[in-house]
Amino acid sequence: MTDYAVFTDARSFAFIQKERFAQPGGAGADALRRMSVGDQLLPLFDRAPTHGAGESLSFSAICKELSLGSPEDVLRDYASIAGSVPYILKISGAAQEQTIEGEIWVSVPVQMEVLPKALPATDFLRLRHLSDAVATQFKGQKPPRVIQEVSRMLVPSVRSATASDPDEDALFRRFSLVVAQTVESATELLKNDGRSPRDGDLAFLVTRATMPGLVNVDAQGKLSDPVQPIARGPKESQDLLIDAQRKSREADPFVPEPAIAATEELIGLLSSDKKVKPVDDFAVFYDFRNLSRVVTQAIELAKRPLPADTPTVPTSEAPVEDNDAAAALQGLSVEAVLTELPEGFSIERSVVAAAVASMRAGKHLLLGGPPGTGKTTLAEALCRAVVGTNYDVTTATADWTTFDTIGGYLPDGQGLTFVPGVVLRSLSTAGWLIIDEINRADIDKAFGPLFTVLSGGEGSAGRTSVLPYTTPDGKPVTIEWATTSGGSDGSYAITPSWRLIGTLNVSDKASLFRLSFAFLRRFAVIDIPVPAEIHYRNLFTRWFDALGREDTTQFVDQAMAIVHGPVSIGPAIGRDYAQLIVEGLTETASGQPTFEDDREAVLTAVRLLIAPQYEGQPVSSGTELLKIIDDALGKEDVPARKSLEHALREVALS
Repeated sequence: MTDYAVFTDARSFAFIQKERFAQPGGAGADALRRMSVGDQLLPLFDRAPTHGAGESLSFSAICKELSLGSPEDVLRDYASIAGSVPYILKISGAAQEQTIEGEIWVSVPVQMEVLPKALPATDFLRLRHLSDAVATQFKGQKPPRVIQEVSRMLVPSVRSATASDPDEDALFRRFSLVVAQTVESATELLKNDGRSPRDGDLAFLVTRATMPGLVNVDAQGKLSDPVQPIARGPKESQDLLIDAQRKSREADPFVPEPAIAATEELIGLLSSDKKVKPVDDFAVFYDFRNLSRVVTQAIELAKRPLPADTPTVPTSEAPVEDNDAAAALQGLSVEAVLTELPEGFSIERSVVAAAVASMRAGKHLLLGGPPGTGKTTLAEALCRAVVGTNYDVTTATADWTTFDTIGGYLPDGQGLTFVPGVVLRSLSTAGWLIIDEINRADIDKAFGPLFTVLSGGEGSAGRTSVLPYTTPDGKPVTIEWATTSGGSDGSYAITPSWRLIGTLNVSDKASLFRLSFAFLRRFAVIDIPVPAEIHYRNLFTRWFDALGREDTTQFVDQAMAIVHGPVSIGPAIGRDYAQLIVEGLTETASGQPTFEDDREAVLTAVRLLIAPQYEGQPVSSGTELLKIIDDALGKEDVPARKSLEHALREVALS
């Protein structure tokens, strides 16, 4: 069973009165179709009855379709639960479709568990079991994805939070502003203020001269090193923001007011006799954690000359999700990406810097390198730094055509209906797209119609690719370059803030198609190498230390020879290789390890984890790898070696 948090409005509230939960066609409807009986939903209702004026027009039709009485009465009931989580919904049946005023709605039957009291959004967003990524999406604005999978512990914590006398410290995260330069001094100040750090808490460190930035608290209550530091104090940053505000243009995704208010708050704290200030509201604290990004934007905008005719810039009318993504991309920094990388992940800062600079310059990315170097991990970190969880990951195959990427017709029982492919589904949510092993596809065949719009940029608005398909109402399906996702007359819009990130293994020769120049020139190609030898050796030394032996040098030497063999192997696979050997040589309850000896453990680990990376390589490469292993272990005709030799021949390019 799976639990979900759902950001929704009065339209879904209307369906709930009939014991159903519904979403209009799109990503939300697709998510409902994939759900199963027993899955649970936590609906966070927006403070506004409907998301946007256009959508509100269908509310009366929904009330009429569901025989609910007057829309005014339903909205009056909605007002009592707006801005809160009032109940838990459990799915009790299969999804169904119905059409209201030409719009398809997907609904599922639900059973309602009314909470003892509605949980306000300010408290819901602070729950320790609600991930930071989901809280960021739901911070009080309509997120690009209204349905997010959550921890199984979230539903019990919601029940506990709405019971009488909840344990505030155990349930809710705390957010603090701290006048401190180091995490050590910040820890002491928080303890002295009765806010001893606990897992999930966040703090923002500030001094008059600089702002060290955001610190997280881990499961042991330890503050992390500050991330996304700002080499300016609050007053200097505020002056910069005001200057950039005067020089920005209407089309810029620059919204400095929250950041200016945050610096004003920090200036006030520094002027007081306090060292710690609670800011226990996620939406408010978000302005502080977002400060580095906005200051980075301001540095770029402040370089412009002051406009002669316009002293200030009006607020952009772009949709919230477009503004958020565009602003995050414009203010993207290396530190923001490094923050999103998993603990223990090792990558050269210069590689991240190249990716960040390329994306800010308007390029899509191709991340190349040996298997296991962390290409997909870096791609996901780049996505999270800009669009949070609003991205998809898929893997290309040699069979891909435009049906897989763009879409095509499928029978629906009444005829043929256009079904979007992975790229169009991504565009429909304004989400980014990661395509693993992109060079396995025939690029021209699979991506041809996208070439025109992928190269969009300043002055390209309106560039359109008309596809040979029509929508149910007879309109042509089009892909158009547009300034915002809502500003296109076509069916799907590629915006300046949308990015496609592809990964490719440079050693993969099987079933690969050459990337055409027309495709490559729309991308920045960034190589992710294996770590430097000394760093790689240190990694293996640490991993094999888990064996508990006094001397593990032989395992490290063997591993280094293997990963630098005919096919370079990255640390992600290297770590798995080491862990398999460690687990296989660790004593079990029977008093014996899984493998009989070291040789069997190494040969098995190579067969299971290294040999698959030789797929498509010539037989000579496998022979060379066998020689490396024989030199390290001694050539002995044992079953494990025969199995490895057979595996290498199976994956070799004939």
